[in-house]
Amino acid sequence: MRQRAARLLIRGGTSSVGMAAIAIAAAEGIETAATTRQPAKVDALIAAVVAAHRRMQNDEATGKLVIVP
Repeated sequence: MRQRAARLLIRGGTSSVGMAAIAIAAAEGIETAATTRQPAKVDALIAAVVAAHRRMQNDEATGKLVIVP
């Protein structure tokens, strides 16, 4: 049986729970979108997502990474 691609939306991505969820999702190869209501924290959110994906070996292991500021 073919398994569907996993996708996750993390609201509050700049909270401690949101940051942890980003790291876990990347490690599991889940395509992830994250949001924040705090414009001042957008750069931190982007950095967290990029760092989580870089810790893995390749795109296949980490899922898709798309950054839309």
